[in-house]
Amino acid sequence: GETVIPGFVTIQIGPLEDKAVDTFVENWCRALHGDGDKAAAHQAELLDAIRSRPEIQEMAVNPVMLTALASLHWNRTRLPDQRSELYESVLDWLAKAHEEKRIMSAAQCLALMQHLAYTMHADPKGKLVEVTRFEAARILAPRFRDVAEDEQHAAADTFLEEEETDSGILVSRGNTLRYW
Repeated sequence: GETVIPGFVTIQIGPLEDKAVDTFVENWCRALHGDGDKAAAHQAELLDAIRSRPEIQEMAVNPVMLTALASLHWNRTRLPDQRSELYESVLDWLAKAHEEKRIMSAAQCLALMQHLAYTMHADPKGKLVEVTRFEAARILAPRFRDVAEDEQHAAADTFLEEEETDSGILVSRGNTLRYW
């Protein structure tokens, strides 16, 4: 199910170790403030926020999530206290980061993601953690009301593919999709 593009090398990025997180945060703060006391203070504050709760530390080992946490901290000056607020903020950041690439707003994108997540969670056979891309598109197709009915499934499939590539909220494993 993976796409291999001639001339490109595929590299898998594993979880970041503590030292790599520290280096990322140091470089992030230097990029924002230059070298100096302000960068050092921001670095200490951000590292304290990351290490303040185990669930944030778990998220920070992923480079995309660490970037999201750093961006949230920069924009809000602190990370949300509740885990659900933190996840909501990260999803909102990921959706807004690629809003200019799509024809729908971040809010519309998240509404589609929310509908898919709810449908997977409320499945009569039990909570689903993954669905086939075809099934996900079938679930979302009726939400594309501004598209001709016979094109809704294709529009939903395109949306899923773009979100997997652009926001990273969805990831594929073979022919199945799951939330990152």
